[in-house]
Amino acid sequence: MTGFSPSTISGFSQGVRRFSAGLGNLLGPLWAGGLITNLTVLLGVLLAMISLATVSVSFVQHVVHRTFSSCVTSVKYSSRVRSADMRE
Repeated sequence: MTGFSPSTISGFSQGVRRFSAGLGNLLGPLWAGGLITNLTVLLGVLLAMISLATVSVSFVQHVVHRTFSSCVTSVKYSSRVRSADMRE
C-alpha cells in the first residue's frame, strides 16, 4: 500500500485501509449471519460488491496507466533533449 500512495499521505492511506478491513471483519459475519435465511439479498449484495470492486479496479488501472504513460513520455523526451544538448 505504501508504494501506491505518495509518501506525504502514506500513513493516512494505511490507516484508511486498516479501518476498512477492521470494519469488514466486524460487519461481514454479522451481515451474513443475519441474512442466511434470505439468500437472494445476501447474494445480490455480494454480486453488487464484486461488480463495484471490478469497476473501481479498472478505473484505477486506467488512471494509473494514463499517469505513468505521461511520466514515461516526459522522461523519454527529457532524456532525448539532454542527449542532444550533450552532442552540441
